[in-house]
Amino acid sequence: VSGAIRDIAAVAQTHNATLEVLFHDFYAVCPRINFVRDDRPCPAPQDCSHCDVCLKHGGTVQWRSAWQSVLSQAHTVTFFSESSRRIIEQFFVLRKEQVMVQPHSLSSYALRPVRISTAGPMRIAVVGVIGRHKGSKIIVKLAKLLEQRRPDASIIVFGTLQTGDTPKNIRILGKYAREELSLLFEREQISAAAFTSICPETFSYVAHEIAAMVVPLASFNLGAQGERVAGFGEKGRLARAVTAEALLEALIELDDLRKRGNGDS
Repeated sequence: VSGAIRDIAAVAQTHNATLEVLFHDFYAVCPRINFVRDDRPCPAPQDCSHCDVCLKHGGTVQWRSAWQSVLSQAHTVTFFSESSRRIIEQFFVLRKEQVMVQPHSLSSYALRPVRISTAGPMRIAVVGVIGRHKGSKIIVKLAKLLEQRRPDASIIVFGTLQTGDTPKNIRILGKYAREELSLLFEREQISAAAFTSICPETFSYVAHEIAAMVVPLASFNLGAQGERVAGFGEKGRLARAVTAEALLEALIELDDLRKRGNGDS
């Protein structure tokens, strides 16, 4: 595979072709692409001592060297968030004139702000196709913690949830139309949203959609989702660790704010 990657750079150089690399994932760093290992966030780039386990047979240097040859040949290296640029620049050398940060646009569908009541129990929205790397286990554990600490609270999944064990306080709505999210959130009396992905996203449509609806949002301090929540002011909370317990604490902070009247949209 490393040889095929080098061929891309060679073809571009031989034919003087314009080469653009777009970072929709982290395949250049690791073929696992999303920095998740054994259902936990990978410690790289802070700790790369286990990289050869994923890249197999000591292939880390060869893999990343091959990608460095492609990136060195590229005319443009496009990122969709500052966070993914920072991650990649910890592994690869890029020229300043190569780098472009261009977030995706949500202009094709407009979402209006959602009216959120200061009364009523916590009703936490989770949006998307939630598999393991998107935090399905976190959601199940969060639901069990809510049973103990906020028994009147519930989680509403707008989409799907990959789990064999669905607590009673989780309701899965299935497919939805993006342009109807504001209406659906109001119908379900959503008080806040949780972004549960345990991998650093390169861009998060969901986080931007929730921010567009001005719905309080909690997430882990990872990737593009953490970047968006950090810029969301009072309505955003970053969990202090990648655990269901820490996420619940962040959601409780947002709920306390709502009940004091500062969460009313």
